[in-house]
Parts: sequence; C-alpha cells; structure tokens
Amino acid sequence: MSQIRETAEIFQRILRLKSFPVGIKLCQRPEELSKGKVPTEKLSLCQMVKLASQGKWQLSCPKDKMGCFTAQLMLGFRPQSEKDIEHHIKQFTDNREIAENILVVKPKFKTGEIEGILVGPLENFEPDVAVLIIDSAQALPLLEAYGLGDWQRPFLQKWDKFCLMFLWCCCFPSDTITKFGNSLCWS
Repeated sequence: MSQIRETAEIFQRILRLKSFPVGIKLCQRPEELSKGKVPTEKLSLCQMVKLASQGKWQLSCPKDKMGCFTAQLMLGFRPQSEKDIEHHIKQFTDNREIAENILVVKPKFKTGEIEGILVGPLENFEPDVAVLIIDSAQALPLLEAYGLGDWQRPFLQKWDKFCLMFLWCCCFPSDTITKFGNSLCWS
C-alpha cells in the first residue's frame, strides 16, 4: 500500500496535478463495497471520479446506483439491449450498422461479473484501475516517458508493473479510454 501512496504523491508532484489521483476497484463481492459511502442518488462514473479527485471522497457504487447508461453496460451491470443501439445512434452516428459495430468492439464485462465499483483517492486502497485528471501539458511528460520505451526517466525507474500499467491506462486513447472534459479515464 505504501508503494501506491508513494506513486500517487510522485504523480502529484511531478505532473503538478490540480486534483488527486483516483483509484477504481472492480468489486466482485458485495462486502468489498463496504469501504466507501453509497450515494443517495444515482451518479455517473465521471461524477464519482470527479468527487474522489476533488474532495477525497471514497464512494461505493453497487449496480443500482450507477447513473451512466454506457458505464452500466461496460461494467456488466445489465445486458445489452436495443436501447444501447439507439443510444449510440443518437450519440455517435446516424448509421445503425456503425452503432452496432461500436457496441461489438466496446470492452464489456460479462453481465453480473462484478457487483459494483469502489472509487476513491488512489492512496486509500489497492485499485484495479488508476485515473489521472490531466491537461495537455501534464500529458506530455507521460507520453515522452512512454516514448522512451525503456522507462529511463528518473521518476519511472524503480516502479513496479502496477505503475507501468497506470501510465499506459492514463496516456493512450483507445476503445478502453473514456474522455470527459480534460480527463482521461480507463474504463
């Protein structure tokens, strides 16, 4: 756990983050959700990350408290339906075939595979996913570090596999990365 706390502090210092690094735990058992506060209203994944990054909130989100339609599907909180295709037609394209293809390639957990998520400051628990809310200037040193390929940056030399995965997840847009504002979040 001290390695994670140290990692969070290093990211905050080196990148001059304006918010706290956030961890997301994919909880397979309901008792894992007891480590956070359950919101009284449904919240989106983005709202939970923002609360954790700004106020150091630690939130538990069981399936019934996820307010984001897309996150519900991707986290396996519900099966895919015709509504998903309609949602993607409205949000991304006016072509049904393209909407269906987006849903095919979008990464998803199996329905019921996880019970909920725990979202909070990175230093509070061992996460499955780490999230940095960064701007373009803060992204540059991360991209440069990755571009070196051998991780020779002084602040990257002694980090374990978690940290390398952390950087990979936070830096590179792909189908597994959701953009919101100036944020990058691995989903």
